[in-house]
Amino acid sequence: MHELKIVTILVDFLEKFCQEKKPEKVLGLTLRINPYSCLSQESLSLAFSTLTKDKPLLKQAKLKLVRNEDPTSQEVVVESVEILT
Repeated sequence: MHELKIVTILVDFLEKFCQEKKPEKVLGLTLRINPYSCLSQESLSLAFSTLTKDKPLLKQAKLKLVRNEDPTSQEVVVESVEILT
């Protein structure tokens, strides 16, 4: 499952981000997805909620997906991370 691998990498990124920035918690993560990507929004959301549910800083984070209009863009780009400091 391609989505699970992507979300695993994103969760690792968020954990490293939290070590550096020391937020109270992560509120949200916005991803920009290539318009021709075959990634499933439902699978990404399910994997994200499953992998973050036992992580205190991440368990309340919401995943937001935005389809990019540029077909030449990368498949997935982290657009923003919303934190509470």
